[in-house]
Amino acid sequence: MKAEGFASVSEIYKFINSLNANVTLSTVSKVLKILDEELLINRGKSLISVADREKLLERLAEGYKNSTERNRRNTYRFVIENIQQLSPGVVGQCKDYLAGGFYASQIKGLAVTDQKTIFVKDIEQFRRKAEEKLVSVTPDAEFGNVIITETKDPGVWFNPDWRMIDSVVDDIELYIEMMVDTPRGPKIAEQLKRRILQKGDSDGQQIN
Repeated sequence: MKAEGFASVSEIYKFINSLNANVTLSTVSKVLKILDEELLINRGKSLISVADREKLLERLAEGYKNSTERNRRNTYRFVIENIQQLSPGVVGQCKDYLAGGFYASQIKGLAVTDQKTIFVKDIEQFRRKAEEKLVSVTPDAEFGNVIITETKDPGVWFNPDWRMIDSVVDDIELYIEMMVDTPRGPKIAEQLKRRILQKGDSDGQQIN
């Protein structure tokens, strides 16, 4: 949520869908009702705002940990050389995949890893596009240098950091991923939490 809050449920609905989401107004209303019951938002007559951003982040991580969607994801390991060749270069953004996990943490300057972890919406479509660009994608369950997770989970694709090369998941998505990726992940999650909360504070200061 924006630091200054929202004037209505409809405004929240429009804001969320402007960030690469596709949710219904009724879904937004249901989620807000739950958050209101858990005292995580302030819901007045003219303003809806977050009551405790830190607790809300922790609530998101808890929900992710117990998510059946997360458990349904298909994960594959491949040998892929020069995955960056899938980027469109200076003419656009890389939208064929999103970096996640420790790979995203490395791109964000929070970790070092030799393992690339990416999300795709459709593994076969990804492989076809790779072949079109002469990028070799070879299955290798034991030594593959790229772990690919196939998922259409809206949380993964919400508000991504689109880049020309190696687009990455949003800080909040990465935070909840790291919270359950023990033993190293929680330490990175704490750094992300501080970054997210500090950004919220600075956004609020700009408004006042």
